[in-house]
Amino acid sequence: MTELASRLSDSTKDGAQRIVTPLVNPGWVLTDIMRSSSGMFQTFNKVVGKIVARTPEEGGRILVSAAEGKVDTHGKYLDDCKPGK
Repeated sequence: MTELASRLSDSTKDGAQRIVTPLVNPGWVLTDIMRSSSGMFQTFNKVVGKIVARTPEEGGRILVSAAEGKVDTHGKYLDDCKPGK
């Protein structure tokens, strides 16, 4: 993804950024996506997830922040909606 960001930056005219490509990972978001997994895993997911996972709203905020396309996020990894390291 950083290669794509670099190539997009090099291909713009007059330095105008047209496409912003941040890297995003919402982390562990407690959803029902693993509903067909084993009962033991579902129990683990629910118990530990309540402690350490993000809610769907929190995970969605990170994705929406990336979709806003702020120029300072171009080619950067978003960590809690801010360019991270």
